Amino acid sequence: MQYLIHGVVDRTDLPFSRIYDFVWDRTRSIVNDFEVQVVRSDACILVHEQIARFLILSLYHLGIALGRQAADVVNEDLLHEQLRKRFTSLM
Repeated sequence: MQYLIHGVVDRTDLPFSRIYDFVWDRTRSIVNDFEVQVVRSDACILVHEQIARFLILSLYHLGIALGRQAADVVNEDLLHEQLRKRFTSLM
């Protein structure tokens, strides 16, 4: 997860929509692994926090938080649903 946050999300040579697609796929796989393996640890909590932060950042960079349309880049409802799930996982 550290690589995704510091090595991929911080890149400036690619449009954020491409970064979002890549990181979204990887974080979804990480969450699925946690669920299948029934992982409940401090490390799991940290990863859920980082994913929630990434989703919030994505809302901003994709313009959704500013009221603009995300124009075929992302399903806004799906992004909000995943953010709710990450918050639920943190409770």
